[in-house]
Amino acid sequence: MLIISTCPASNSSYPPTRPLRSEVIREAMARWPGNIREVYGLTETGISTTLDCASHPDEWDSVGTPTEGAGVRIINKDDNELLRG
Repeated sequence: MLIISTCPASNSSYPPTRPLRSEVIREAMARWPGNIREVYGLTETGISTTLDCASHPDEWDSVGTPTEGAGVRIINKDDNELLRG
């Protein structure tokens, strides 16, 4: 099993919750057999979204789709909810 963490070092300027870059997914999928499944969620609530990278190579720049029962809102920098799509 290969585990790739997207959590940066403590001295990094990147936020700790960001998708794995598509270039990294592409390289890992080419080097090792199997699949990458990205999951996102809070410790308190469990998994909110999931992305099966082998099944959805066109979505590698996303965080996937909401899991069953998950409530997901996409908001802009002003905290306004964006329309679906």
